[in-house]
Order: sequence, then structure tokens, then C-alpha cells
Amino acid sequence: MAEEFRLAAEDCDRLAALPPGSPIAVGPLYNQLRNRMKLIEGTIRQAAYWRQDARWFRIGPLVEELHQRIGNWLRLKVKPSPRVFELCAINMRMLHKVCEAHRTQATGKAGTILPAPLTPAARPDRSVLVRPSGLLVPATVQ
Repeated sequence: MAEEFRLAAEDCDRLAALPPGSPIAVGPLYNQLRNRMKLIEGTIRQAAYWRQDARWFRIGPLVEELHQRIGNWLRLKVKPSPRVFELCAINMRMLHKVCEAHRTQATGKAGTILPAPLTPAARPDRSVLVRPSGLLVPATVQ
């Protein structure tokens, strides 16, 4: 995973170095970057499964969102600033650090690591009232 993150960040740096609107170089480079990001996403899913650690599931959607944004930027008629791709490379390196921290740091827990439950204020109100007819009605409507 570390190697793929490094290579994906280098691909983003190469995209930033390309002159705006050079489709010949962008096609193969973006395809290579897409394949790397898909591999990273799969690796993150495997790590979450094998380590029984739900913290990994927060990283996968970030990689997917970055993947989609890069594709959308490359499909624009007016190409974005190279700075956008430099920021993507920075984000890839930051996500790599987070993954390395999850991989190497002690969790202090034995068994499955699940996300913290929501506070009562953040949970939706699910209380219901059961009428004699058997109809379930929200408690707010009496």
C-alpha cells in the first residue's frame, strides 16, 4: 500500500507538471493513476477486514472522492491550475501517513475496533406510540 500511495502521489505531481490541455500525456497517466487508486481502495478494504478495524473505512471514501475529483478536473474543457494536482499529491501523502499510523500504532484494544456511538443528541428520535389499533405513530404526533 505504501508503494502505491507513493506512486499515486508521483502521478499527481506529473499531472501538475504537464502543460494545460496536453491530452496525449494525460490519458495514459490518468489511467495509471486510476488503477493505482483502485488498488489502494481495495487494500484499505482488506486491511479493515483482516484487522477488524473500522477506522480504515474513513480513509477509503477519501481516496475514492479524490479519484473522482481528479477525473472531473481532467474532463473539464478549461483545465484547472497545476496547483490543484499538487494539492492532490499532498493529500495522497497525508492519507499515506494516516494509513501508516493505523497500521503501526498500538490501538490499546483487544478485538474488533468499532466507531464510537453517536451521542443521544446526534441520534434521530425513534420513539413511537402504539395505538390500540396497532398503528405505529411517532411520539411527537399524538
